[in-house]
Amino acid sequence: AACQRLGAAEASEGICKSMDVFIVGSKPGPSKLKQVEQLRADGHDIRILSQIEFKEIISKYSKA
Repeated sequence: AACQRLGAAEASEGICKSMDVFIVGSKPGPSKLKQVEQLRADGHDIRILSQIEFKEIISKYSKA
């Protein structure tokens, strides 16, 4: 919810080349991940984070 308030969208809303980060949960949908990987192969700078990595980043900045 906090990410959505900052402009994030759920992958169910679609994958687009303007996205900066794609967060992968424990059971990612293979078609969405494949779309993101194809966009990266096409030269789009999209960072793929695991849910664990994302939580670590959030906790680091919420303590600051």
